[in-house]
Amino acid sequence: MLSVVRSKNVVPSDDVTTLAAEIARLRADGMAAHEAADRFDTESRAAESFAEARALSEQAEAARWKADHCAARLPILEQRLFEAKGEVARAALAKHRRTIAAIYPKLREALEAAVTIQCDAMAAREAAARECGEGLVFAHIPAIGFRGLLLPEAVRTWPAENDRTWAQPWAAPALPTRPAPRPPLTRDDLDALKTRPLGDFSHRVNQIGAKPSSPVRPAPVAPTPAKPRPLHKAGRPGPGERRVTFVRPSVPISSDGTDLSRIGDILNLPEETALALLRNSAVTETP
Repeated sequence: MLSVVRSKNVVPSDDVTTLAAEIARLRADGMAAHEAADRFDTESRAAESFAEARALSEQAEAARWKADHCAARLPILEQRLFEAKGEVARAALAKHRRTIAAIYPKLREALEAAVTIQCDAMAAREAAARECGEGLVFAHIPAIGFRGLLLPEAVRTWPAENDRTWAQPWAAPALPTRPAPRPPLTRDDLDALKTRPLGDFSHRVNQIGAKPSSPVRPAPVAPTPAKPRPLHKAGRPGPGERRVTFVRPSVPISSDGTDLSRIGDILNLPEETALALLRNSAVTETP
């Protein structure tokens, strides 16, 4: 015979694990009670006496009551489980928010310090360009400003390139030669200037004290625009070289600084020079 066990009306604590286990137990008990009720009904109909049939019918009714009881309690426990999961989610959300809130002041302080240092680096480079010229600074002082995203991959690449560049020995470039001083004018030079038609200057020399007349100036001649040189098209790079394409004009590409880059020039440059130009966004690497 099936013994009817009273179900507890209250779960000790609304713990998610405890509620889930209680719901699984109720479902299993309800299924077992349905099966028991069907079995008692079958045995009652096959009983040999009325007393035995009545006893089996009572057991079937008790089993059906237990099945109904389990079915009635399931929605209550499922609602409590839903609320318990919500509380767990809210507690987890509050925990992670506290963690991130504690990180934020450190991140803000670090970023503000990084911005200050980066502005100092940019101001120092601008001061160098004002004093030495953009060409010399571009060729000899790499730009150390960080323009990438604050991600591990980008931050690893940036110090690796800059550390290698600044660790190499560097020598100041040779100073340009100063032109020889002009010799003073001789008497013959002054006499030649007096007879040379130079507009205002000749009138001031020949007619000192006289009112200068309007000089006759030749009609201006429009300068003939210089024909741009053809683009450089270098072949395959040699050992220790990189093949790059210039995307910025007027970058010195010769040792004396007379040849300036044009957009589209393809050159094979020493690896150090090519890396410096890549960091300054003056060139792109060409396969």
